[in-house]
Amino acid sequence: MTDNVLGLLLAGGEGRRFGRPKALVEFAGSPLVEKAAGTLSAGGCHPTVVVLGASAEEVAETCSLQEAVVIVNENWREGMSTSLKAGLAEAR
Repeated sequence: MTDNVLGLLLAGGEGRRFGRPKALVEFAGSPLVEKAAGTLSAGGCHPTVVVLGASAEEVAETCSLQEAVVIVNENWREGMSTSLKAGLAEAR
């Protein structure tokens, strides 16, 4: 029997202080959300759950997240804890 380790990526913030959603920032040719999700999967996490919020449509349309379970936290404006709650609920 193999134990699965959940990879939970909270990528729902609007990046107000940064000036734009960090999920969409390119680093070494790929958006950060792709790199982070890929790193979790490559590290053996299964499933990898990505929680989106701000700019969720743009992230979903422009980023390659086929290996992940992607959910949208409609309550992202209420804080990071709502994304954590949504991600953990999906993982049950």
